[in-house]
Amino acid sequence: MTVEPLRLSRRDFLRTTGATALTLGLANLQRARASAAQTPSARQSSASALVPDYRAWEDLYRQQWHWDRVVRGTHSMTNCTAACAWDLYVKDNLVWREEQRAPYAATMPGLPDFNPRGCQKGACGASLMVSPSRVSYPLRRVAALLPPARLSHDRSVGADR
Repeated sequence: MTVEPLRLSRRDFLRTTGATALTLGLANLQRARASAAQTPSARQSSASALVPDYRAWEDLYRQQWHWDRVVRGTHSMTNCTAACAWDLYVKDNLVWREEQRAPYAATMPGLPDFNPRGCQKGACGASLMVSPSRVSYPLRRVAALLPPARLSHDRSVGADR
């Protein structure tokens, strides 16, 4: 017994797909009407089981825009000599956000000013402060080919003298 392949034109395929989508859409609409007819207490209890304690994702989004203080900073630690001005938004003694500051006056009324001044190298300054590759203790090079030796903070004062 030989099975012939189904010969379906593009037009017939689109008609069939459209009819299927319409049927499924109407079925979902009927289900939505049935759930709307439920009692409000039943809907509320099922909704409260799904919503976490913080109520919505909007509350989490808003929390990131609260900080303890705004301080002025520069990013001279990224081997940049310009030391552009930045506003650092600090929360729990960690920098959460950085914005370029505009402290420069216009040179001439007809020309655009230099504000804000800052580069992408400076924008990564906050992540460098907490980077695992940051050296947070004193080092002393023992020999040219050996890795540097770690020193205590007491021994590091005057160690190169």
